[in-house]
Amino acid sequence: MRFSKEQFSVFEEPVRREWIAQAAERLHQTYSGYFKALHVEARDLEPLCAAVERWAAESGLTGQRDVSQLCCVASTLGHEFWRDPRFGSYVNGAAGNADVSKNKAVEALINNVHVWLGGLWQNDTVEDFARRLDRHIRQNDEPDTQKLMAIVPNHWVLFDADTNERLVAWLKQNLPPTSISAQRLAYVSLALVYGTGWVRDPQYVHLVRMIETATSSTMLADNISAMYAEMA
Repeated sequence: MRFSKEQFSVFEEPVRREWIAQAAERLHQTYSGYFKALHVEARDLEPLCAAVERWAAESGLTGQRDVSQLCCVASTLGHEFWRDPRFGSYVNGAAGNADVSKNKAVEALINNVHVWLGGLWQNDTVEDFARRLDRHIRQNDEPDTQKLMAIVPNHWVLFDADTNERLVAWLKQNLPPTSISAQRLAYVSLALVYGTGWVRDPQYVHLVRMIETATSSTMLADNISAMYAEMA
């Protein structure tokens, strides 16, 4: 008896779905307090794990341990971090580098992630970021360069002014509909921290809804600050 590739795929799919559900559960348990503040259940993370698993397979990274680690990377850099223009050199230097063996690629990428996070949060904390974001949201500020530099100062250390200006301009062009300046400021500021595609990230559905439904800068600031207080 012969089996076609399509038949094998039919047999493998239930196993794949079960693994994705288990990976989502493990990820949720690992960062339970964080996801609780975001109103995220384990099942909500399954699309994130599925997207990572597909990208990993396309990149030749098929070990379950490797893919599980990549799910953790995605929870930090964004659910499709490989599409984020800021991380091209990180991803290509690891998963896309012919000189790096597949069994070392994820380790190399994780090292790059540590470099990124170390730079983004150098001499800073999430609590301080939340306070700065709160202040500028309450002022109903637009996401201009000076305001964004004040909210995420290390982003202007990691990238030169021209790169940051182009990135911010691109983010502004791709914003969801907004009615107040504070919404635009929140969308762009959080993109610098949570990933350029964060508004489509399964982790942040509640946070996006919080911004979408805000009718005033005070309401938005109160809700976001309450979320960060729960994370602390």
